[in-house]
Amino acid sequence: MKITQDIAFQIVRMHEKDKIKVKDMAARFDVSAATIYRVLNNKQSYLSGGRLTSFHEIPQWKKDEIISMHKIGLSYPKISAITKVKRFHIKKTLNEAGIKLCFGYQGTRLTKTHISEIIKLRKEGLSLKKIGNKYGVSDMAIIYHLRKHDVK
Repeated sequence: MKITQDIAFQIVRMHEKDKIKVKDMAARFDVSAATIYRVLNNKQSYLSGGRLTSFHEIPQWKKDEIISMHKIGLSYPKISAITKVKRFHIKKTLNEAGIKLCFGYQGTRLTKTHISEIIKLRKEGLSLKKIGNKYGVSDMAIIYHLRKHDVK
């Protein structure tokens, strides 16, 4: 069996996150244990040397990971650092998933849902710094969105 990039991603993920044994992965993918070790030892070359560059290279499980990270409030730079996917492709993945992003400044990371939650948290008395930390943006970004929606 030829080791494709998608299979290499699965092998690395199974090894690092799920702690699956090499012999079990070898049986699952119908390859030798040496092949699994080769993928694990040379994962950068199998995973295209770092950040993914073209959208079609992102496997579905990674897209699902990006969506779940966004839903828990991680910023694009944090998602990019964790998944090694460029911010452009993160935005494209979210857009394809039907997650609408706020328009305006290109670096905006907050969805309309996030902004309504921010307004609610601020009205409950949470500090700008704590709200900013929760959503991975500066307190000035929080102030900007609160002023834009006439919230003091």
